[in-house]
Amino acid sequence: MGAKSQLNGRIFYIILWLMHVLQALSGKKII
Repeated sequence: MGAKSQLNGRIFYIILWLMHVLQALSGKKII
């Protein structure tokens, strides 16, 4: 029961991290 919620939380955190990394890379390219 709790495993699924933890897995979803990790996936959500990873997606946010990837978005942050992509924004940082795109920002460096623009600059």
